[in-house]
Amino acid sequence: MKGSEARLITFIKCVVQVRGIDTKVRLRLNVRTRWNSTFLMLESGFKYRRPFGSSIIRDRNFKHCLTIEEWKRAKKMCEFLRPFYKITNFILGTSYPTSNEYFIQVWKIEWLLRDTLRNDDPLMKDMANRMMNKFDKYWSEYSTILSIAMILDPQMKLEALRFYYSKLDPSTCDKKLNHIKGKMYKLFEEYVSVRSNSPNASSSQLTCSPKERLNMEEDLRDWSI
Repeated sequence: MKGSEARLITFIKCVVQVRGIDTKVRLRLNVRTRWNSTFLMLESGFKYRRPFGSSIIRDRNFKHCLTIEEWKRAKKMCEFLRPFYKITNFILGTSYPTSNEYFIQVWKIEWLLRDTLRNDDPLMKDMANRMMNKFDKYWSEYSTILSIAMILDPQMKLEALRFYYSKLDPSTCDKKLNHIKGKMYKLFEEYVSVRSNSPNASSSQLTCSPKERLNMEEDLRDWSI
């Protein structure tokens, strides 16, 4: 549209003729180094779909309008990328989510990718496959600290983790849970060790009493419920 001033003027006339378009939403270009720019490009482009079509009639040199099938595929891509747009805005935005909420966002990404791998569209399937390979490179095992933060959330605990893991792959659920539980017990033991060896601790704080240790172990079991 910005290839020439005459083409831009023609396009603006088409927008006015079509009516009902919120022109506050401008057309966006994809930027390879910017999060969500592909989604924003597709979403804004759909708002101007009819003016794009009218431009072909008014400007015979305009050769870049999508076909009906290409528009359908672009819409599929837009809907596929929409949840990623929301998730990245949630994580990278100004709301500063607490650590216990990160696990679910990462889980959503994996679930979306696995679901798209079953898509009948070869292009969508290929795109999801390449994204899944990159996801596995960094998140094949969710960061342990994200899982622990979720377990420590009174509204989630270990049973919530079991639910999310089983939704992805029931066959690996128990293995993942045992791994996280092992890390939790190790964290608990480290806490006891640090507390016992603290140079600023009073003599009464140097060791855990049997009752204190029992209470801590009960708390640890509670996280599993």
